[in-house]
Amino acid sequence: MASPTSVLDAQTRRLLSHQLSANLLEDSAENAQAFYSRLVWSRLVEPGDKTAGALTGQLGPAQALEILLSQNRPPTQQSSATQKPVANQTSPMCNSTISAEALERWLPRLSLRRISFDLNIAATRGFQIVTPESQLWPGMLTDLQESAPQVLWCSGDVNVLNQKMLAVVGARAATSYGENVTAELVSGIAASGNAIVSGGAFGIDAAAHRAAISSGSQTVAVLAGGVDRLYPSAHAQLFEKIVRSGAVVAEMPPGQAPTKWRFLQRNRLIAAISKATLVCEAGHRSGSLNTAGHAAELGRPLGAVPGPITSASSAGCHRLFRDYAAICIRSVSDLLELLGEAADSESERLLPGESDEHRRVLDALGGRRYVMIDSISRAAGLSQREVAAVLVELELLNLVTGTSAGWRRTPNPELRRGIN
Repeated sequence: MASPTSVLDAQTRRLLSHQLSANLLEDSAENAQAFYSRLVWSRLVEPGDKTAGALTGQLGPAQALEILLSQNRPPTQQSSATQKPVANQTSPMCNSTISAEALERWLPRLSLRRISFDLNIAATRGFQIVTPESQLWPGMLTDLQESAPQVLWCSGDVNVLNQKMLAVVGARAATSYGENVTAELVSGIAASGNAIVSGGAFGIDAAAHRAAISSGSQTVAVLAGGVDRLYPSAHAQLFEKIVRSGAVVAEMPPGQAPTKWRFLQRNRLIAAISKATLVCEAGHRSGSLNTAGHAAELGRPLGAVPGPITSASSAGCHRLFRDYAAICIRSVSDLLELLGEAADSESERLLPGESDEHRRVLDALGGRRYVMIDSISRAAGLSQREVAAVLVELELLNLVTGTSAGWRRTPNPELRRGIN
């Protein structure tokens, strides 16, 4: 049987060659077949199809497709053919089979002509298609094993997919508390070099993406439908900014609509592609708990932000503490620890809103004892007038406390400043 790529028209062959080059792959017949076959499989299967994942993983996408195409016969022949082992003496799986159930799922979606259309969309819209054979494929996705996607469609900078990333997820109906905490935590780790991954949804997702963009970090939105089906549509401008500062990614081919199943499966990608997952706010039945479950299954560090025990919006986070032993994230330092990165000591780093003068006064305060302004002035090398002005600013930031006995550092300043 001729391979599917042997009958491609010149235009489709040129577009395929372009994608191979973009994936840093040699334009060989073998690579072309594997890449093209991955595109076919991505059209045939729903996200997380372990049967297809096992078949393409063991035989390779091209050989697995050849076996599938050999079963694409009239119904009268198909039922008997699918009950027999797939005989292929060149395969390491001489007794492998494609079940009748799998064929019934896949064959109705089989359309090789559609792949030429997909390649044309990629060229027209500037999308890059990445496959597991490419050096650009995110290595973290291999932990999904048979559930790994066949391809990734990317709009934006595909290189961000192999950077250090933190997944930040939470409730769509987020409170101001949840959005503020998300923004502060994401902004606080901007210097750590971690990109932020989320789902582009309302609430916590959007807060995480916006905070990453405003702080100069890269961010990735993983979609449940095709990369051209931006959802929610109300976030069209946000998605444009994400593409400019990172990437919008999907495993579904163009034109595919987001469905409830695809949202749940999308969450496995968010968890797998990240070093750790942070749930900032979630109700008891929040979809973000599904992402947390995937992270736990993959052995990724899982953190959650606590809230009032009376708040239904934080019930899901509290459930993660109890059921998944999630790490309680109260500060940027906690978050860096979750990521396995040592936070700078409090005496060496500036908190948001601090200046050099702030640091000099804080250093002069030393430990927990109260210090008078004249002593602070001598230790900081600032005039008493300058010290007094700085202390007022620090008090507004809840970093110092003043009494008739003098001034001292505020215990747990980050908690006092709302990062709890």
